[in-house]
Amino acid sequence: MNKKVYVVNHTHWDREWQKTFHEYRCRLIGFMDKVIEVLNSREEFTSFMLDGQTSLLIDYLEIKPDMYLELRELVTSGKLIIGPWYVQPDEFIPSGESLLRNLLLGEIISKKFGQKMNIGYLPDSFGQSKNMPQILNAFGIESAVAMRGFYNKEINANEFRWKGTAKSEVLMSALWAGYNNGSQLSEELEEAKRFIDLNFEYLDKGATDNRYLFLAGSDQANIKVNMPEAIDNLNAEYKDVEFKISKLEEYIDEVSKHKDTLPVYQGDLRKGQMQRVHISIAGTRTDIKQKNYDIQTKIEKRLEPMSVMGYTLGDRYEKELIQKMWRLYIQNHAHDSICCVCTDEAHKDMINRIFEADEMYKALMKSRINNFAEKIQFKKDKSRPIVVFNYNSFKTKQVVTSVVDVYDDFGLYTSDGEKIPYEIIEEEKINLKEYRLWLKENPDDFVTRKKISFIAEVEGVGFKTYYIKEGEIQQLLDNTFVVKEDSISNGLVTVKVESDSSITIHDQVSNKCMQRTFNIVESGNTGDEYDYSPPINDIEYNSKTFEKKVNIKVINNYEAFIEVTNEMLVNKDTNSNGRSDELVTNKVTRVFKLTRDSRLVELDVKVDNVSHNHRVSLEVADFSNQYHIAESSFGDDKRLNRYENVPEDTQAKWKEYYYPIYSTQRYVYGENIAVFNRGIPSYEIKKGKDLYIHMLTTMDYMGKENLLYRGGRRSGAKIKTKDSLMIGQNNFEFAILLTEDKDVVSKYADEFQNSLTTHYIHKPNSLGLVSDDQVFFKIEEDRIATSALLSNQLENTDGIIWRVKNMSDESVKSIELIYNPNFYRFVQEVNMLEKPVSIKRVSKSKKADYIGEEYEGSGTYFDTGLLTIRDIKPNEIINLQFKKTYNLR
Repeated sequence: MNKKVYVVNHTHWDREWQKTFHEYRCRLIGFMDKVIEVLNSREEFTSFMLDGQTSLLIDYLEIKPDMYLELRELVTSGKLIIGPWYVQPDEFIPSGESLLRNLLLGEIISKKFGQKMNIGYLPDSFGQSKNMPQILNAFGIESAVAMRGFYNKEINANEFRWKGTAKSEVLMSALWAGYNNGSQLSEELEEAKRFIDLNFEYLDKGATDNRYLFLAGSDQANIKVNMPEAIDNLNAEYKDVEFKISKLEEYIDEVSKHKDTLPVYQGDLRKGQMQRVHISIAGTRTDIKQKNYDIQTKIEKRLEPMSVMGYTLGDRYEKELIQKMWRLYIQNHAHDSICCVCTDEAHKDMINRIFEADEMYKALMKSRINNFAEKIQFKKDKSRPIVVFNYNSFKTKQVVTSVVDVYDDFGLYTSDGEKIPYEIIEEEKINLKEYRLWLKENPDDFVTRKKISFIAEVEGVGFKTYYIKEGEIQQLLDNTFVVKEDSISNGLVTVKVESDSSITIHDQVSNKCMQRTFNIVESGNTGDEYDYSPPINDIEYNSKTFEKKVNIKVINNYEAFIEVTNEMLVNKDTNSNGRSDELVTNKVTRVFKLTRDSRLVELDVKVDNVSHNHRVSLEVADFSNQYHIAESSFGDDKRLNRYENVPEDTQAKWKEYYYPIYSTQRYVYGENIAVFNRGIPSYEIKKGKDLYIHMLTTMDYMGKENLLYRGGRRSGAKIKTKDSLMIGQNNFEFAILLTEDKDVVSKYADEFQNSLTTHYIHKPNSLGLVSDDQVFFKIEEDRIATSALLSNQLENTDGIIWRVKNMSDESVKSIELIYNPNFYRFVQEVNMLEKPVSIKRVSKSKKADYIGEEYEGSGTYFDTGLLTIRDIKPNEIINLQFKKTYNLR
């Protein structure tokens, strides 16, 4: 049987990497002009693939907007292949919601040009996440082409069926020979033949039929103008091989005919046998990763739910502005960008994008809240309201703070009139005159500005109003904290500093205890931005071997802190052989915080870093045995503590060393303990049981060669990266929960990530149209969480999308969700393209308004706001579409 080679002309275009975005865009303009010229002038050059991402079109048109119609014609005719992504993503560090929005932005942009490539093209992601099949299926994509992560002892085939979360599946084509295995095809026949023979030798091992995929392009590669002539020469030379310029879809369509005969693989693909996956890459530049987490949280978890609530009551939904914010920070999710393997200058561009998105967030959030407050009908008793917002979909009870301006002592009341205690944290005398931008007469208005704390509770996505009534005595709360010279307790949890500065935490509710752990561990690193790699002779330090200073603070009856400081004398630098003789002091401070009525122990770690090329980790000893659970894109991912099926003697033959280091989203759960983080995704399991969360992994170069954990060539240029040394103070935020109930972990993660917020109104409006206590959406099932709450993105309707996810890695037979029927009407379950799904598994409850048996069978049925969803798959995302029904009169 003759071999058939599908030659796909393409480029792999990094928006930023070894050069900044602006440098690469200067090159992009000439590149795109040439592509357009060749596709228009050479009929035999049938197609060119633009790297599976649409951002390049937008980047080009910002400079040459007059080329839109010409580009649209090329895309519509099928000669220029675009999409499905906005940018080529990393699959592990961005949130699952961000990966969905990346494809959604690609869909929105592709529609403007006519069509997209319906293949999940992932040529350079650093490993493949098992969530990807579900993400692709949600957009109607049933195939993928990817490089990196494959191990031939697990899957030894060029094509296979890849099963993912939620029982999803795609047809996968593995680029064993890379995304540039056709880059040497040219009219130079002898050179081309040598290259082709090497490809066949490589790909024959996993061939499932006579089909072969050659990708004729590489990084920032220009279009190969003479490719048609090269193909003609090769067809004349090889009598048993047919070469054809093709689209990726043609190749996939042919493979799909034999799909049922292909082998099956299930799970992540992140092994560096054939290509490097840079398994430790999540630990690089955690300062940028924390900034990404922060803006990601603000847009996903706060701005969009707030915008939906306002939109429900008649406010504008600023879809275009919010999409602009998404574009800004998803540009940072390109694989090289968010993995932080770029130049210092490129990383500064990333920080600037986050700053720009954050400025937009602050402006939009302020206006949404102010506009929303105008719709609330506050009490008419001259009291002033504090509106407490909950952006989580479950009942949340927390200590909140608010800044209020008062003229006298005051009492604090719920909206039901119950007087509640509060504490004054700070206060100062101010003149409100100085804060008003009035052009008319501006009289003095002296008040006392007070920062107060109190316990608030909101049932679900919504708000509850508390009221200040002046001229009353403050109600105080009894102190429940027990403070000793080396410990603090709130009655639920005790935190104790041991003599060696390690920490013991005892949870009285679960009676679980973690003893003598939560230490800081420092060691050497001779790796680069891509890979951690220890020196041949490493030295490791532990905070428990250094003298400690303990400081205890009880701020008020709502929170207490215990602070432990160690001045760790460690090596100043590291090289490939070992660590330097010179020692320097790295001051490390751990601050443990307890809050009234909460089992969460918050932990802030401050590292005053003066060392180069090293790693600083939070150690949690005896974390788990055999396996643990981490949060992946859409919930729990059960992972082994020790890798299986990877013989030690194969490691030297792999492209990089393989060991139990992972990425997580917000938590890692072991045996009865969960550790939550804010944007610190890299962790490792050592000795099969100890958790190390890598806070700092610093290095002085983008790329190095011949590392202990990664032999051979550099992965990036040998460019100095001074900023990646992360000199100065670095702050890291965690929380700790001791519990044997893993189902509640994701709920605590939401609470830690996205706490209640307050909005004080000095001059309230009593003419609003909705009452002062409202719930819009609510979930009472611990295993189910909200992924997003937003308006329709693809249709110009008044629709609302409530996207929920099963955080459990187990199936759920049925769940009940609650929505407010005064505001919404449930329409249907949809996919990410906002099209109805074929399986009908969502039902809504109705109730008759008759009273008594004599009215049996009569009366009007009304919507109760209760949805039942059946047969939820593990880690499944579900899109529920609503129509808003509330209209301002």
